[in-house]
Amino acid sequence: MLNGIGSSVLRNLIASNAVVTPAVNNKSAQNALTAQASTKVTFSEASDAIAAIYKIEPAQVKSSVDVTSSLQAQLNGAAHASGVGMNGLGSTLLNNLASNRGDVTLSVPVTEALNGAQSSSQSALALTITTQSGVQVSLQMTRQQGGMVVELKTSGGQLSNDEAAAMGQLSAGLQKALDGLDGSTTKLDISDLMKFDSSVLKSVDLKTDLRNGNNVTQSLNLHADDQARWLGFHNGDVSIKLDTDVSKLTQAGSVAQQAAALDQWSSKFDQAASRGHGDRDMLTLFKDSFRALNTTEGKAAESINTQRVKSIDANAAKNGAISGLADFSASYQQTPVSGNPYKPE
Repeated sequence: MLNGIGSSVLRNLIASNAVVTPAVNNKSAQNALTAQASTKVTFSEASDAIAAIYKIEPAQVKSSVDVTSSLQAQLNGAAHASGVGMNGLGSTLLNNLASNRGDVTLSVPVTEALNGAQSSSQSALALTITTQSGVQVSLQMTRQQGGMVVELKTSGGQLSNDEAAAMGQLSAGLQKALDGLDGSTTKLDISDLMKFDSSVLKSVDLKTDLRNGNNVTQSLNLHADDQARWLGFHNGDVSIKLDTDVSKLTQAGSVAQQAAALDQWSSKFDQAASRGHGDRDMLTLFKDSFRALNTTEGKAAESINTQRVKSIDANAAKNGAISGLADFSASYQQTPVSGNPYKPE
């Protein structure tokens, strides 16, 4: 199913000097996105959740548990890190839910771990996982001038064994996404985060924010549940918005049709970016995110597929007819670059 996406996205990819003002489809709050013509595209994903994390004063927060030597090494490495991954701390705490359901607070004051670190660099992360029973697990991490704090809290009840196990299974997917964001070449692999067990978990929300002083240099806003998936991403090179409606998967095609449709869109994005001299790394990030949000065959298998959908010929997608996907919208805006020294405009 298509939702008026083709022409707008392809035009944005081709027109390298076009500047638009996209808006992230946040169902709870529309975040402001701005574009600066002739310089670069920027927007802020600094939601209320991120703003609240930055209000934490690390120097005044004490750890709630005794820190083992291995965890202390992780803490020190996270405090000196420059990205949002925090040296795998979040992944470790999620994985530990199977054996430890209690709330955890870990802190490293500036005097212990941040001497010599760039005080202007700071980061924040907010992960919220809600179970079908209504229990909510919240992971907050921040690294700023006063030090570093990591908090894991559970509210709305106690996690069952199945719920704790399902969250632990997301730990590797979380770290894969964060490692990509922290790499020398920015990547965004959210594919494993989209594979959570929907019979146990209701929704997953991930927000990250990286700043140099007051300047937001990179941000991510990701949401997934059984009704919708959406993503907003920004750095100095690109602004991306993706939104997929997964509430009516009986309208989507089979696994083969979906795979063929995704390949067709990938090819069209490549062609448009080639004509518009698009950034190869940022286009890969966009395509990977697009594929992850629109790969729903696991969900589709749970729904009742109609005879109309079953009758669709998978070869039609392979031959150029794009079908098999749920309704989606997308926006890609690359920072304009003056690549011709004789024509700086």
